[in-house]
Amino acid sequence: MLSLAAESWMLYGIACVVLICRYVSRWLQLGSVSRYQIEDYIMISVFGFYTTLLVTMNIVVHYPTNLIQPKDVPNLTPELVAARIYGSKIVVIVEQTMIMTIWGCKLSLLYFYHKLTFGLVQEWAVKIVAAYTCITWLLMEVLYFLVWCRPFTEYWAVPTDNIQCTAATHHLLTNFIFNVSSDLFIMCIPLPLLIRSKLPFAKKLMLCLLFSLGIFVILCAVLNKYNSFKHYNNAMWTYWYIRETSTAVYTANVPMCWALVRRIFNLRAFNSPDRNGIAKLPETPNIDDVPATIGGGEFRKQTTTPQHIMSAE
Repeated sequence: MLSLAAESWMLYGIACVVLICRYVSRWLQLGSVSRYQIEDYIMISVFGFYTTLLVTMNIVVHYPTNLIQPKDVPNLTPELVAARIYGSKIVVIVEQTMIMTIWGCKLSLLYFYHKLTFGLVQEWAVKIVAAYTCITWLLMEVLYFLVWCRPFTEYWAVPTDNIQCTAATHHLLTNFIFNVSSDLFIMCIPLPLLIRSKLPFAKKLMLCLLFSLGIFVILCAVLNKYNSFKHYNNAMWTYWYIRETSTAVYTANVPMCWALVRRIFNLRAFNSPDRNGIAKLPETPNIDDVPATIGGGEFRKQTTTPQHIMSAE
């Protein structure tokens, strides 16, 4: 098994490559860096939180925390207390950067899906899911800062009798429920558009798989919380925090890389003619990637008036 440092920075390197591909692809699609949109700038902030998470996680693995067995309390020395206080403070930073990374990826995707469904009846679903995602994030943070562990400084108190200030079981369970449920809702947004489209089956299947990558994020979230509850006294939870957030970053950025993939491998657009020469989608100069094809092409043409036809750029 790789060390935490080796695995985390390997995953980080992959994330850097994916992020670079995303922004090059967006540049190719939009024609200028100045035309980057809200979701692109959100992802830059997300990557800052993601980087902070990896740095602090590689620090916290070397320090004990205030999660300590009662029988070990009499053996605490001033040096051990200081180390545990420092480690517990880093855990708070780890938890918050993890939350901001995960929910930032959700927000970036929701902004993108809002453009994807603009003018369609599915637009209301995006707004409802966005409201649910924001409300659950706010509620989770209020509970974390104001309810579960009071006063807040008890999160790094050594020792403390409040298990919510050490193991944070209530917070972890709340995080799991809100995280997985919002992921499921977000995944359901593009699938009806794809299923109802008249794309060839192979292309439709490929797009459905592309927009279902969130399944891997959900799987990592399940394994993350399992290890957080089952192996809270060892370092296994640190691995799964990094695996979950890394998978979320990949999932939020990979669908945006299509324009670059097309350019590198000289692939046809999804709205290009099939083998029989029959065009499935109207060819427009703004359609240069998968998202634009779904949101600005054939399906939108069938469901909206011409003046509402817009590319999802």
